[in-house]
This record gives sequence, structure tokens and C-alpha cells, in this order.
Amino acid sequence: MSIRVEVHDSPETFRSLRKGWERIVEEQKLHLFSGDAWHRAWWNAFGGTSKLLIYSGYQDGHLIGVWPFCLKRSSVKNFYSTILETLSGASADYCLPAVKTGFEEVFIEKVLSDILKRTGRNIILQFPHLPSGHPASSAIANLINEKNIRADCKTSVCPMLEFGPDYGSVEKAWKKSLRTDLRRQRRRLEEKGELRLHIPGRKKEILEILPVFFEMHTAQWETRKFNMKFLDPEMRQFCRNLADELHENQLHFSYLTCGTEVISMHLGFLSSGWLLWYMPAYNMAFERQSPGKVHLHMLIEHGLGKGWKGIDFLQGNEEYKLMWSTTSVETNSYTCSKAWSLQYSWLITIKPWFLYNFGGLYRQLKPARQMAGYVDIAH
Repeated sequence: MSIRVEVHDSPETFRSLRKGWERIVEEQKLHLFSGDAWHRAWWNAFGGTSKLLIYSGYQDGHLIGVWPFCLKRSSVKNFYSTILETLSGASADYCLPAVKTGFEEVFIEKVLSDILKRTGRNIILQFPHLPSGHPASSAIANLINEKNIRADCKTSVCPMLEFGPDYGSVEKAWKKSLRTDLRRQRRRLEEKGELRLHIPGRKKEILEILPVFFEMHTAQWETRKFNMKFLDPEMRQFCRNLADELHENQLHFSYLTCGTEVISMHLGFLSSGWLLWYMPAYNMAFERQSPGKVHLHMLIEHGLGKGWKGIDFLQGNEEYKLMWSTTSVETNSYTCSKAWSLQYSWLITIKPWFLYNFGGLYRQLKPARQMAGYVDIAH
């Protein structure tokens, strides 16, 4: 099977490949993380001084695959490693290339061969969040092995709640304690005020309420000294870009009100019939009434009426995800290098050990550094 592969380094490539790229994503039933709009939103927020590389494959003049990458120099916390990784990196919970069925092996082989020619011995290659069993994931894993490069593989899971034919069949899969707590918390909230689920669809509405979401998320995590991602202006811009790029049919933003109070919010996506549970936040003043749990419960009711396949909780096996889920997807993340280096050893061995043993202290110190440069996100 003969194909031609081109390499592009201009952001204008997003525009020129857009229609064919999105057609492949739709035909292959890939999640939006593989598409043009997602990667464009990420690049416009985080691209900065990084180098863009977009590989496109053709057979007889027809586009059969697209795989974007980012070449960047990391900060001192990763020993100034030079890293080439799938564009958007771990921000995407599934990182598959957009490639037509039957072309996975030949397209990926040509791309990896070119990458290995372009990169030096000490450059780190990262392929995060590849769903186990997918033909593209298998092709990447096989080629890493065949090309005899050093590779470290870490496995993670994405819990999922797969919907049955009706609400009764979905609820039956949950533990009695969850069913009881949902009824109790909804009743407690309804005593405070009318519960309403809001799903704004217009871009202007979403952009207007995003600052409230940023503040709610930051306030929630500030008490834990962790995950205060919206202190980063680039992260806020990324969310605005997503609202701009995906608002018509893929972005799914919702919030729950109790009376006049916004008590829970969620920024997620609709993709291949699934709600992707990406960034939730809740009002700490209502913490005892579990507003996030009630919000999710109302979204399940809404989704059943809309014909959703279910809810994908994406990366992480947190307890709150597992209590809802009925199945899961396993993903593999590869960190590779042609040769041993201090940077490679740091990324695959020393850094994970450090975070496991001292991660709590690091997370307490990190928000303090972020707050030093904090700008009011509501203005």
C-alpha cells in the first residue's frame, strides 16, 4: 500500500486540512480530541514558542490521515528536556491520530520514521492516552518495539457510565447508598430553592458565564491547595477558544441553580454520542448538599431523554467516578527516547517517585507561586 506523507509547520495548515480532517474523525467515530478544532484551540492558547509539526497522509490525492505534534523545550522542572509529543498532550484524554481504517500501520510507520530522522538522540518522544486495542494504538506500540527505542509505558483508565434503555435500568446499576444519597440531597436542595439545569447553547452566553466557572473552580480547589489551573491565563484562554471553536455542536456547557444561586457547573463535550465529563466545579457554600453529584444526576436524566450513549468520565479512577461507572476504557501512555539521558530518567523514574513521596508538599507550594502572579479572572 503506497501513500505519500507531507509535513507542515504553519498554523495555516489547520485551515487547509480542516474539512478532510474532520471528515476522517467523523467517519472513524473518533472523539473530538483527534480533530482539527480541538488541536487548533489548544495551539492558539499554548503554542507559544513551540514548533508545530502536522503530518498529513495521502493515497491517490485523497487525505487518509492527519497527526499533529508539538516540539517544545520544557522548563527547569523537567531539566529543560526537549520533548516532541502529540499536539495538546495530556490535555486530551484520548490521543489517537485521525487515520482511515486500513491505513493505520503504513501511515504511522512513515510518520514515526520521519520523526526519528528529525530528532536527536536525547529528544523525548511522548504518546499519551492511547486507547488499548485500537488499531492505531497497536500500530504505535508495535513500531516503538520494532524500532528498538527506549520506551516506558504507563496505564490509566477512563471510567464510563453506559446508559441502558431507560432510567430504571441505569439506576439499578448503582449501589443503594448512591441512590439513597441522591434522593436525600436533591430533597435538601429543593427545600432551599427551585433546582434548574441550564444548558446555554449560544457562544455569547457561554463566554459570558465562563469567568464565573473559572472563579468557582479556583475557589473549590484552593481549599485543597491543588489543581488551581485557572490561575494560568493560558488555561483560561484555552477554554475560551474551545467555546469559540466547538460551541455549535460539540461543546456542552451546563450549570445548576438552586433558587438564584449557581451551585454547580460543568464544561464538557458531546462526542460520538457520549457526554465527555471534562471539567466540573461546584459552589463550596453548598458542599454539604453534594451539588456536583446532583448536577450529574440531572444530566443523566437529560441525556437519557436526548438519546446519549452514556457519560465518559475520562482520565482518572477517582472514587466519585467509579461509583457511577459501569465500564471503562484502558489507555497507555508512552515516553520514549533513542538513548538514555538524565532527562529521560527523570521523566520515567525519578519524577514519578518524587511526586509519589512529596507530591502533597509540592501541591501546597505550587498555588502560592501561582497566586503571586494572580489576576482577577472575573475582569
